[in-house]
Amino acid sequence: MIAVLEKGASLSTKAEIVRFLEQEGFRVQVSETAEGAFVSVVGEGADSVAEALRDMRGVADLRPNAPGYPLVSRTHKPEATRVKVDDVVIGGREVVVMAGPCSVESREQILRAARLLAAY
Repeated sequence: MIAVLEKGASLSTKAEIVRFLEQEGFRVQVSETAEGAFVSVVGEGADSVAEALRDMRGVADLRPNAPGYPLVSRTHKPEATRVKVDDVVIGGREVVVMAGPCSVESREQILRAARLLAAY
């Protein structure tokens, strides 16, 4: 479920909405776009707080059937995101393999991994 916030909703109003939802046991994602601010309610049973949420200050509209993560939902953006790094396109039709250590422990470690991969 997504709560569409009123244009110009204050930070304290957003915080009040987030606090309410978290106290009810939901995860919350606040998204700011050119269209406005949205509060995504993530978790089962969000419809149980719909009426209270609709009546809260700062809530302009409620979309009960909207996906929880609107910025990455295929409903809102059906085409794949592509990122070009030099001559490699990530997110296209070709499979791109990236490798490296799961964490960087030293400069030497990362340079050794880079040299090994470059030689491959």
